[in-house]
Order: sequence, then C-alpha cells, then structure tokens
Amino acid sequence: MPEKPRAVTREQLETFVHLHKLSIKGHAGQALLSAAILDQELRTAILKKMRPKLANKKQERLFDGFGPLSEFAAKIEVAYALGQMDDDTYGKLRIIKEIRDKFAHLPKECTFFSPEIRLLINKFQFKGKATYPSIFGEMAELCFNRLAEKTAESVEPAPSPDTEQ
Repeated sequence: MPEKPRAVTREQLETFVHLHKLSIKGHAGQALLSAAILDQELRTAILKKMRPKLANKKQERLFDGFGPLSEFAAKIEVAYALGQMDDDTYGKLRIIKEIRDKFAHLPKECTFFSPEIRLLINKFQFKGKATYPSIFGEMAELCFNRLAEKTAESVEPAPSPDTEQ
C-alpha cells in the first residue's frame, strides 16, 4: 500500500520558495539548496528515532537557533550515530557539507569548476563521465534518497508521555 504523503506546512512552503530563488543563482545556489534539503531530511531522520510526538517547543530548542542540532554537521553526526545512514552516505554528506561551507564562506565567488571545489568533488570518487555540477547533484540526490528510504523504514519507539509544550 502506498505511503500517505506528508502534509506541507506554511513554513516548509516558504522555505521551498526561498530555496527555489537560491537555485536560480547558479552553482552556489545549487550547493546551498541541496544542503538545505538534506538538512531537513536529516532532521526528519533524527526525529524518527526520538520519542513520538515530541512537542514543537522541544523540537525548536533542539534544532533551531543555538540548539545542539541546529547545525548541518551536528545533524549528520547524530543521524549517523542513531543508525539512520550507512558509512558511505555519511562520507558523502560530510563532503557535501564541506562543499556547502566553501560556497557559503569563501570570500570570492566560486563555481563547481573552481580548484577548491573540484578537489572536494573528486573526494566522491565518482566513476563515470559527468560534469562537476552533475556529480554534486547526483551525490546529493543519492544521499537524500538513502535518508528518505531509511526514514520510511524506521520503526517509531514506544510512546512516552510528553506533556510540556
């Protein structure tokens, strides 16, 4: 039986619109957009392993602002520790994070063809012929699909009371 699709919140829709605007800005937009989508999927994967129906306020304290899981890197590490990905996906996500950081923090504009970015993309050890942007896109898509599959198969832990909002 097909799985029921997730409901989309207003916040997710606004995020999608913002990310779509980023995506039309070239290579940097692609890297930032991909990392943002993976970040959201990592959050979902982590929440699947936490107590069911964790109050929104508690989720915000964990994942937003200065929360311990607000950073992309922290989500990668915790999702891995919780068994929500294999070693290969973990390695690829670490490379994607490095690439995202270069695009976000280098003082000069760069592309997937810039030496520092090409060096990171080569860490994927991609076998086959493809451009640097398409290799990055394929690796990001692979990671997303693996996380989504793992999240779909995750069994929720036994319910526990969580009365604080």
